Amino acid sequence: INAEYGEFQTFQHYFKQINLRQDMFRQIILVLALVALAQSRRMRLVPKWARIPGGLTRCSIGARGVWGVNRNQDIFHMAGNKWQHIKGKLVHVSSGRQVWGVNRHDNIYVHRGGHNWQHIGGKLTNIDCSNRGHVWGVNRGQQIYRRHGKGWVRIGGAAIQASVGFAGVWVVNKAHDIYHRKGTF
Repeated sequence: INAEYGEFQTFQHYFKQINLRQDMFRQIILVLALVALAQSRRMRLVPKWARIPGGLTRCSIGARGVWGVNRNQDIFHMAGNKWQHIKGKLVHVSSGRQVWGVNRHDNIYVHRGGHNWQHIGGKLTNIDCSNRGHVWGVNRGQQIYRRHGKGWVRIGGAAIQASVGFAGVWVVNKAHDIYHRKGTF
């Protein structure tokens, strides 16, 4: 009986491998068919870039839409398919659950709707806000901060830029080294 059971397990294993190979074969055929179709219709598998009218030095997209600032520190928000000028002056803007920005004096602001900005204590040169509302930034001293409640918490490390989102928190330091921190977005 054990010999027969062992042979039965061998057959089960063999048929499972055949099914796996058939699934892989089907996937390969599907990919080849899509490539052939794309080539026959002169389609590109990688979409082209579309030029958007306007000129920005920084832009950000998040839950609050597309925002940007230009070389004159003017603030813009994409409303439909047109840029809407928002009063104020910023050198950096970030769109997430809220819109945050910093001006040339390193002052921090959060958008309160319309043309209203609220000054937030602290000084940062770079700021980023996730779609979940987590806000991170760095100052001129390359210190990293995270918004907690109504204040800022210093986080160990040194950076010139921070970015926060579903993939965690990423920073770049002055040597252009990249660091990643999981689960704090």
